[in-house]
Amino acid sequence: MDIFKNFSTLFLEVWEKGILGVDIFQILIGLGIFLIFLLFRGLISKVIIGRLKKIAKRTTNKLDDTFVQAMEGPARFFPIVIGFFIASYYLEFSPESQSFIDNVNKSLITILIFWLIHQFIQPVTYLLGGLEKLLTKELIGWIVKALKILIFYFRCCSSIRALGYKNRTNNCWIRFIRCCCRIRSSRFI
Repeated sequence: MDIFKNFSTLFLEVWEKGILGVDIFQILIGLGIFLIFLLFRGLISKVIIGRLKKIAKRTTNKLDDTFVQAMEGPARFFPIVIGFFIASYYLEFSPESQSFIDNVNKSLITILIFWLIHQFIQPVTYLLGGLEKLLTKELIGWIVKALKILIFYFRCCSSIRALGYKNRTNNCWIRFIRCCCRIRSSRFI
């Protein structure tokens, strides 16, 4: 009987204190909030993209259609960011844990912003159609790919920095510059 009493005491203690100072019931509610946004992300993104497509169909140019098409991926990620943000602010963390959760929220928002920028590169190249008179298609394609890689790298460094690893971000920049210099010098040898 003492074993069951000890187990029930331990169970109730874990239920009340939970993980990182948050009781299990709050964690379950926070997970429920996040799962609701996760389940309805398709619906939410379809509503957002559907409205933008209706607005884009009213115009005669194809540029806004390509912008809307480029936003489909980030629009599906947006409900996840909002769901994690709302769920994390529902929970009451200790100050150290709250600082980490705030950094995760900043990192998710940074990823969303840079993903949007990354996706907008392709539609912007349609605006630069006049450059084909000056540059070849291959060179324009190379510039677009280089911009996408550069934005991906900025996204990674910004996400690392948002998580609080400032020294590692500075080291990433130094490594990136050294790598670019090596690639540039190796092409001329």
